[in-house]
Amino acid sequence: MSKITDIRNEFETVIKSVLTSSRQIANPYEIEKTANVILKNGFGIAFGPGTNTERQLSCQLSIDREIAIIITRQVSATEHDTARREEIEKDILEDQFQVIRAIERDPSLNNKAARARYTSDNGLEYLLLENSRYFVLQSNFAFEYFEDLTP
Repeated sequence: MSKITDIRNEFETVIKSVLTSSRQIANPYEIEKTANVILKNGFGIAFGPGTNTERQLSCQLSIDREIAIIITRQVSATEHDTARREEIEKDILEDQFQVIRAIERDPSLNNKAARARYTSDNGLEYLLLENSRYFVLQSNFAFEYFEDLTP
């Protein structure tokens, strides 16, 4: 089996340990199709592109892959309630920092990867679905790992 399964599972474990009240989004590639009850306080994990680092070590292939961690929060503020909207913005950014800190504190992902690191985010985005509004924050991470090439 490839190491990617263990790495994916470790990302999920880390996120669930810091976002304890969040529910996992089943399809983070199409969050607009997710039930409102999950988007109210949700997270998702989506794989991005991978790159061969061109480094081989003892019949192991080095791959650097991107992964996106998406956090969603319902905007429960009224149109003119600036204080509540700002509170929700701060909450989602605080949650993002908790995830970043947990991964940066253990960049080997419990010895599953060579190195995981926070690279960027897409900024807060606004998602309007039916009669509900959400903030969506995608945080981008990269991680290097080695796959064994021997049979």
